[in-house]
Amino acid sequence: MRRLAVLPCMLFLAIALTACGTSQQGTSTGPDESKDAASEQKAAVAAGTPEEILKTIQNDFTDTSEKLNGDLEVVYGKLGEDYETYTANVDVLEDWYKTAETETEALCERTRENGAAYFKAVVESAGEDDYETIDVAMGEYYDAIYDDAFTDYYRSVY
Repeated sequence: MRRLAVLPCMLFLAIALTACGTSQQGTSTGPDESKDAASEQKAAVAAGTPEEILKTIQNDFTDTSEKLNGDLEVVYGKLGEDYETYTANVDVLEDWYKTAETETEALCERTRENGAAYFKAVVESAGEDDYETIDVAMGEYYDAIYDDAFTDYYRSVY
């Protein structure tokens, strides 16, 4: 009976993670650098405990936010202090917005993939029949990612 109760919860989480986005687009970093970072992250997630995977997801939010905010500071420098400089360089700001959108979509895709790995690791470490541990892990994930990481990211970047 408990197994039937856990299945809708896991289905809900899978749908919620899918809602983050399903298209993975490039980032503003170089292709080799981006691929290396993604490969390192995938390896860390694949070999990690649920706690390590959760920390990796949280760090991904922080790193992406810091990168976009650093890029935005450069944009502000190019926009200058007066209207003429701003209008002459407004395309730099538009490019940053496109980059922010692309980075956010890629972050959501990574979060979806890493979230699935997190829950697989939870089930592997706790066992399929340990519903209490799985329920606690679901709550921890929701609190850490949806309540904290997404909220902090949104407030920081947008």
